[in-house]
Amino acid sequence: MKLIELEIQNIRGIKQLKLIQEGKNFLIYGPNGSGKSAVVDAIDFLLTGQISRLKGEGTGSITLKEHGPHIEHQPDEAIVRGKIKLHGLEEPVEIIRCMKAPNKLEFDDSIRPYLDPVIELAKRGQFVLTRTQILNFITAQPANRAAAIQTLLNIQEIETIRKKLVKIRNKFDKDLKAEKKHLDISKGAINATTQAESFNEETVLEFINQNRAVLNGEPVSNLIWSKLKEEIIMHTFIPAKEENTINLIEKDIQNLFNVISDQNQQRIAALDEELRLLIKDIKQEPELIKDLGRLKLTELGLSLLDETGDCPLCNAVWDKGELEDKFKHRIELSKQTKKIMNNVEEISNKLMEDVNKTISSIEKIILLSEVPEIKSEIDFYQDWCSRLQTLRDLLTDSLNKYSESQFSQEMIRKMLAPDNIFESLQNILTIKKKIPKISTEQHAWDNLTRLEEDLKMYENAQKQYLLTNINFEKADLLSNSFQQAKDNILIKLYEEIRDRFVELYKILHGNDENNFTYCFTS
Repeated sequence: MKLIELEIQNIRGIKQLKLIQEGKNFLIYGPNGSGKSAVVDAIDFLLTGQISRLKGEGTGSITLKEHGPHIEHQPDEAIVRGKIKLHGLEEPVEIIRCMKAPNKLEFDDSIRPYLDPVIELAKRGQFVLTRTQILNFITAQPANRAAAIQTLLNIQEIETIRKKLVKIRNKFDKDLKAEKKHLDISKGAINATTQAESFNEETVLEFINQNRAVLNGEPVSNLIWSKLKEEIIMHTFIPAKEENTINLIEKDIQNLFNVISDQNQQRIAALDEELRLLIKDIKQEPELIKDLGRLKLTELGLSLLDETGDCPLCNAVWDKGELEDKFKHRIELSKQTKKIMNNVEEISNKLMEDVNKTISSIEKIILLSEVPEIKSEIDFYQDWCSRLQTLRDLLTDSLNKYSESQFSQEMIRKMLAPDNIFESLQNILTIKKKIPKISTEQHAWDNLTRLEEDLKMYENAQKQYLLTNINFEKADLLSNSFQQAKDNILIKLYEEIRDRFVELYKILHGNDENNFTYCFTS
């Protein structure tokens, strides 16, 4: 929009004034009280139906109706008329607003499609800038330049959108961690049943087929719970429920003996020390985490590069090949960080497997709470299980939670091998030896029965994890892309108009600020 003419009647300090600008820039100057600000107020009123200086903090009971018109004049006598040139129209058009009906802008309805965008922008207030706003803008620090543009252009909704995208991304991240925990727990239950050190589908299939062979079943090739007993006839001999349950926990007792063994404790101590050192190194260089967060976005930018070599995220112009080299350099740095983070995750997962397997075996023992000889031991196992669940929570976010200040190495050791546990397990094993042994076929059938429940939980957990991971990756990419594009576009806009604002600031302050310039540090 360009202002061709402006006619002001009885607005603030101006009784009658007509300005003919012909769409050119113009400067108003004069002593205090001469009406300079009233011209700005008139333009403000014409475009928005408001006078921003009469609103906001510190204005008290001032109202447009009482304080907008010139003294001793009524609202119906306070009028602003403008002749403006709109983009898309060859001839200037006229708009009028009266203070008696400030919400009504008079104009020829045929120009509405051309005028509405101008009025919508005017509501943001960019056409009225104070010296303070200009100074804050041109002196903004590098980290705050995007925010400075948003404030200046009154487009804070961009920040609102960014926050909402981050909120959505964080929600899916939280959901993903919860589903990962469920998946790990299900793997721990399978490890306890198969007595495997770590989860591996081939190992589980081997366990299944060994037990199926005992029951004259053909081997299966897929890890599906509904296939475990397929084409197997159930044997009729089934021992009493209590005896059968105690026989079934023999492998759980053996699992726990393996966990507290000296060899396993040495392995745990080595993993624990390595994990702590990695976390310490990462925390000493916080920029590593930022590098990792930028990796996906940088990889996306590299994949979208065309033959021009210009930035595909913000359209900035680069010398051919320069941006590609920068992308590749950044990706290489980020991959080094990712390697370190992968090591943290790998060690955390190894420890998590021990913890989940141990918890699963303890829970099987707790189910025997009604067996008289074991009942007195149940409180001990419940307390042990609770402490291991605490350790599991630490390992789900080891980078932030697994630290020496919260849990010492000795505390971690006792969580996995509490005092007097060996004697307690020996006591349960003594009880178990008094119970008649079950047949090989019954034992194989019971193994498959127990594994059925474990695999049901695993299949459901795996399905939910994969679905949640897809949602998280989409939200993560969208959030990062929006943030990068927002910063790039707004900073580019900032740099394009910065020099013009410096000159404007000099003009506003005359000789007092003739040598003023911006000084930025990056």
